[in-house]
Amino acid sequence: EMLRGVGGILINQLGERFCNELGTRAYVTERMLNHNRRFPFSKFWNPNRNSRVPTFSLILSESAAIEAQRHVKVYSKKGLLSQFRGLETLAQHLKIPTSTLRKTLQDYRSAAAAGIDQYGKRAFENVPSDDMDSETFFVGEVTPVLHYCMGGITIDTQGNVMKEDGTFSNA
Repeated sequence: EMLRGVGGILINQLGERFCNELGTRAYVTERMLNHNRRFPFSKFWNPNRNSRVPTFSLILSESAAIEAQRHVKVYSKKGLLSQFRGLETLAQHLKIPTSTLRKTLQDYRSAAAAGIDQYGKRAFENVPSDDMDSETFFVGEVTPVLHYCMGGITIDTQGNVMKEDGTFSNA
């Protein structure tokens, strides 16, 4: 959450933004889970246990990394964040065409200049510089997570809520 707050940009595996990064944990998690074609209808991620939980990338500009330097240092040391010089090396790491990632970040810069994006985001901190080929980026992999569960439920290793008889709950 802190990294999203200082200007972290979330992208999917296609290199596209999909949410207001400053939204609540529940909102961002739901937007992540909506990448599974069944989830928007069933509200179950893995009903037949054959699909993988999606991963997403959180990108920090150099200025965002400076603002969050204490966290960036710890996460980098633990191998949770990696540093890349220039957009091309970042795109190669993410296995996304450089042109796609450039467009995503240019669109983000344009939305920041306009003061609002397609997801209703109105606060844009530490936007990547115009010279993305010289920018230092930090990136980490993130996944949707389970929030607000306080005792009284049984879950399997995939986070599916189980009934007492061991079957999946529909609630």
